[in-house]
Amino acid sequence: MVFISDGGTRGRARDGRNARGAPAAAGTPAARPLRPELALRPERPLPPERPLRPELALPPELALRPERPLRPERPLRPERPLPPDGPLPRPRAPGARDARLSLIPGPAPKLPVVMTDTWPRRAALATVAAFVVAACEAGPPPATPPISPGTSSAPREVNLIARDYSFQPNTLDLVPGETIVLHVLNGGLAVHEAVIGDASTQDAWEVAEAATVGAPPGPTPVVSVPPEVSGLRIVVQSGQRIDVTWTVPIDAAGAGTPWLVGCHIPGHWARGMQVPIRWVQTGAGATLGAPGP
Repeated sequence: MVFISDGGTRGRARDGRNARGAPAAAGTPAARPLRPELALRPERPLPPERPLRPELALPPELALRPERPLRPERPLRPERPLPPDGPLPRPRAPGARDARLSLIPGPAPKLPVVMTDTWPRRAALATVAAFVVAACEAGPPPATPPISPGTSSAPREVNLIARDYSFQPNTLDLVPGETIVLHVLNGGLAVHEAVIGDASTQDAWEVAEAATVGAPPGPTPVVSVPPEVSGLRIVVQSGQRIDVTWTVPIDAAGAGTPWLVGCHIPGHWARGMQVPIRWVQTGAGATLGAPGP
């Protein structure tokens, strides 16, 4: 018996009986037939089973190789018999050497070095002594060699090296009235300058540049002095070289005041950055005036 529920009378059987199996009452409508879309579809037959593929044969290079036979095990070496018990060897005396070691060649024995007082040795000592005596008896350095004064058409080249708080050379040789090309090279780490003039020129620049104390790092502040005490001033940065063509005043040696080369960057003059100028007579090598202090 099949019960259906399709929106019609509930619990009513297809053969006119109710859900409990009793005959349906008179006047009860019969069950409606199933709609086509609700009818059971016939089952589809299963596709025939495909035959299994035969096993593929392995290529020759993949075929299993026959196992190699194992090598026979090597027999163990028999143990060496222990030496028979006997008397213990005699202890060697301190410093004694085993007789077996005497067969091994050792380093050649060192022969003592005997210093003999031969004639070449005495000659060498005499030569060294002569050099020492000559150095001790040497006098002051020779005078300045003759200088050919420069002209406007052929100026003389003069080198001046500024280091940290010193100048080289220790004395600058000039000829009054000559024309020179002054090469000023700064071989130090700080900024330096070369001011050439007498004591009044040096004092004027020292006072003028004292006002720049505490200035921030960078280019040298612009300072000036009166023209009559300006002299010659060249400022060079670290590692820089400046070439200046300059004619030495003709009356510089007869002024009676020594001339100097000094650096007046604040603190440099106080550290001794100054050298004197020595006036040289033309072609004779003698000085016209003593260098300044």
